[in-house]
Amino acid sequence: MVFPAFFVFMLSFLFVSDGIAQSFQGGAVTQSKMNPAIAAVGEFEASASDDKSLAHPHQLRFLGGDLDIYAYVDPYFKAEMVICLHHKHAGFEEAYLESMTLPAGLKLRIGKFKAPFGKWNTVHGHALPVINMPACWERVFGEDGLNESGIAVSEMIPFLPTYHEIIGLALNGENQTAFNGAATRDLLYMGHLKNFFELGGYRTLEIGISHARGRNNNINSPRLYTNVTGANAIFQWKNSMLPLERAFTLWSEIYYNQRDTLDVDDVQKTHISTGYFILGKLQFLKRWYATCMYDYSGDPVNTGEIIRNVSTGVSFQPSEFSEIKLEYRRTMSDRSEQDPINELKAMVVFTIGAHGPHAF
Repeated sequence: MVFPAFFVFMLSFLFVSDGIAQSFQGGAVTQSKMNPAIAAVGEFEASASDDKSLAHPHQLRFLGGDLDIYAYVDPYFKAEMVICLHHKHAGFEEAYLESMTLPAGLKLRIGKFKAPFGKWNTVHGHALPVINMPACWERVFGEDGLNESGIAVSEMIPFLPTYHEIIGLALNGENQTAFNGAATRDLLYMGHLKNFFELGGYRTLEIGISHARGRNNNINSPRLYTNVTGANAIFQWKNSMLPLERAFTLWSEIYYNQRDTLDVDDVQKTHISTGYFILGKLQFLKRWYATCMYDYSGDPVNTGEIIRNVSTGVSFQPSEFSEIKLEYRRTMSDRSEQDPINELKAMVVFTIGAHGPHAF
């Protein structure tokens, strides 16, 4: 049913765009803006761990990089391509077209992109404040997160004194961890509600709610589904008027995962797990930042293991084009035979070219 609705929507969009094109007098998007902004981001990492299961507990490696191409296509669309050249794989991390002229404040995005499930999932790894990913997010969506091909329609809710945006998505459901990849014929459906508040005194608060539902098996009977519900909250304070710049961010997300499974007798059951993280980031000098994060991961795939991580780190940004991070993490499992794992990582991130700011 989604395909006829999509074609009707696109036909309506063509009629609207044609009317806008006839009234367009030029100059809304200059030629300079239509020239692509191209940037390359590289990451180098050094790590040391006492994890006895690792073949190489001490490593120096170039993780790879991203090639980011962003431009206005014409007065009606803008596009972005992020080509990932990673040490494990290479390909398009994102490649999408986004509208700018739909009526009633609507926006349409088509292509491959990071789904707006919470905030963490939308941010590229090199732009995150920490080196290690929270286990609660990684065990639900996998190492690459919820990154899908599909369609997203968003709209700002009008007539309200604060910013509110609602987003609806139809995605391929290619995620291997939560939704069994492309083996199913059904699409993955997702929604996100974003709320942003100006609190005054250089303070802001963003609160979001997300839900995703998709098949996790490839047989017709029984049809097994995964439902993931999430909530995120980000409080930020920044005052650049002080003699020394100061800023503070408190960021938390929670994931509630319901996964249909079959037991040994082929009886359908629903496995429920939760996970969350709390992250604090403090700018204590002009170019210096300190971070501290705690994350708890339930058991999303019924392996019987609960994981808790505590990490702390410091980072230095010589400029907007480079960053040096140092981070210590301690991982604790509820399995009695497994000792806590201590890990130390250092990372250098550098950017070449005109890399636009990340939405935050």
